[in-house]
Amino acid sequence: NTHANRKRVCIRRTKPTKVILVVVAMEVELQAILRVPAAWNTVQIAGGYELFVCESCQQQLDFLESVGKNEEVAGAEKTTVIGVVQSGIGNVAGALAAQAVMLGWGRKIDAVVSLGVAGALQSDLLPGDVMLAT
Repeated sequence: NTHANRKRVCIRRTKPTKVILVVVAMEVELQAILRVPAAWNTVQIAGGYELFVCESCQQQLDFLESVGKNEEVAGAEKTTVIGVVQSGIGNVAGALAAQAVMLGWGRKIDAVVSLGVAGALQSDLLPGDVMLAT
């Protein structure tokens, strides 16, 4: 019987991995994210940036989702990779850090979450103040 020697092969389809880059301005913001227990790996990026990478990071996704309603973050699952980089204060510093990671990490980034790098246009806003855009 020729059918007896055939093996059945099952292919399990998995959702593609999503990659989220989080850009923070200050050390205190970086530490708030890194404080959540996870297996963080460090990747050195050209320009002197240190990228903290979590390959399996559901708790970090819950934290980021609580910060703002980003559709890419809200729809993410455990197959999500998060990279966190500290840029320094200001929108130019944030843009430079994001660009360096996008060029140097070697992964396609699906979403960028910016925390604390907007740069204030009002004199009464100070570092550490929370401002949410709607």
